[in-house]
Amino acid sequence: MVKTYTLQNLGCPNCASKMETAIGGLSGVTEASVSSQNKLLLLEAEDADALLPRMPKIVAGLELDLR
Repeated sequence: MVKTYTLQNLGCPNCASKMETAIGGLSGVTEASVSSQNKLLLLEAEDADALLPRMPKIVAGLELDLR
């Protein structure tokens, strides 16, 4: 399953890279791609919707202003 999520207020390429690594390392994730330029997270996972509740904690731990 492939899902795309908008990451409002993402502006830091370094934070985007860290998010990509953290999310990509989650169990069940096939691929994670975070673009600070487009403010998007592209997530390919067995069940992307099941991972959704875990995302805010990962994202907020790297960039506090992100929604």
